[in-house]
Amino acid sequence: MKKLFVLIAFCFAAFPSAAQESKFKLSLWDQMAWATPHTISDISGLDLGIGSTADYLKGVQLDIAWAETRYEFSGLSFAWGVSKAHQAHGAQISSVNMVEDMQGVQFGGINLSNSTMKGLQVGFFNNAENLHGFQVGFINHARNIYGVQIGLVNIAENGILPVMIFVNGRFDSSFQI
Repeated sequence: MKKLFVLIAFCFAAFPSAAQESKFKLSLWDQMAWATPHTISDISGLDLGIGSTADYLKGVQLDIAWAETRYEFSGLSFAWGVSKAHQAHGAQISSVNMVEDMQGVQFGGINLSNSTMKGLQVGFFNNAENLHGFQVGFINHARNIYGVQIGLVNIAENGILPVMIFVNGRFDSSFQI
């Protein structure tokens, strides 16, 4: 217990409280949180919790059940359960990753990008509306692809063939994301 107290005290000392955005947030569940200096919605630093929700995050979000950023995050979002964001720049590592627009990497059992994915998806099932990059998984799906899919079943609606096993892709200069 003493070591935990020293660790928490060190975190507060490491993140100065003079800025408008919080440098450290400790979440019990959703908005039940404590932050330094005062806001629980804009985080520039570290967000720890069981389940956490923030509007904006620049830094690291480490949660047990879920990690949600309503608008935009830059950095790393990790949760054992679900990681969800509107716009993401960096990495999502969770059992289930959900994002609208992503630039970076998604590692998880299920990776979903409802709009644009620029980067890499690695998981059992990967889905992207517009993929500009790579998908590696058991089942991969992309409505529009400029890149490569590697997996047992690869579905790319504008790919070389709509459905292929092992490898699929497309490198067409007319594809716009």
